[in-house]
Amino acid sequence: MAIPNAPVPVLSDDLHAIIGFAIVDRSFQELLLTNPRSALAGFDLSPRDRKAAVAIHGAASLAEYAVRLEQRLTSIDSRGRMALTTEKREDEGRVRAAS
Repeated sequence: MAIPNAPVPVLSDDLHAIIGFAIVDRSFQELLLTNPRSALAGFDLSPRDRKAAVAIHGAASLAEYAVRLEQRLTSIDSRGRMALTTEKREDEGRVRAAS
């Protein structure tokens, strides 16, 4: 059952799992913060998630990394354009599907 007016999660399940793994595995966390491309090499991520996750550099903590990742995903869509709100994206999908 959906909760009315609940925010739509920005991070995919895969990115949530990666953040969770970094919480419990300190060496993975360090690698994610210092070399995200290398840290994420073994993960099967969507192109959008991978592009956003490897672009975060210089985060001083996992919390900062997660916040910056969420900001990146909410401000840039898969083509590098400013993203629309979720509500507008859903409306566009209905319009395209009806066309």
